[in-house]
Amino acid sequence: MNYLAHLYLSGNNYQIMIGNFIADHLKGKLRNTFDGDFLRGIKLHHTIDAFTDSHPVVEQTKARLRNHFHKYTPVIVDVFYDHFLAHNWKKYHDDELKDYVHNVYLTLDKNSAILPERTNYMLGYMKKENWLAGYAHFENLERIFYNMSIRTKFENNMQDAVVYLKRDYDLMQKEFEVFFEELKLECEKFLRV
Repeated sequence: MNYLAHLYLSGNNYQIMIGNFIADHLKGKLRNTFDGDFLRGIKLHHTIDAFTDSHPVVEQTKARLRNHFHKYTPVIVDVFYDHFLAHNWKKYHDDELKDYVHNVYLTLDKNSAILPERTNYMLGYMKKENWLAGYAHFENLERIFYNMSIRTKFENNMQDAVVYLKRDYDLMQKEFEVFFEELKLECEKFLRV
């Protein structure tokens, strides 16, 4: 899952949300600087990643893409799944997507002092290009994949990703829906403990 799903699955606790959001940017000693609900958010992030990486439905989606995108397939599927969440947002959340995203950006800005430097750097681009709400639209996905493709060292074909999304759209959306319901239950269970 990508940024929007990680944020959404954090529920309404801003500390869990922040921990979940920054987890990939915590290296070495930085990991030991967070506790309480921030730490729970970091652990939630890892729970989401492990559940996603081992889920057979996600593997079905990846299998159709792997021959073209190779090692970048998991990243592409994460963005595709955020697209389905954003595109069908009203099914999952009472707030409008633009309002939810606005509140997320405000929360992250208010807590920028505790965010890792790498997170704050990325957040500037995320807000400027409005990645979170932009996942809902093909033209934004094309820009996101293009920008990702030029930042990688190896040939990756990411510029073709939206073509593959459109080709198998209905099938991938069904796979997302099945998987995401199970992931939501897993996260709700984690947050109840």
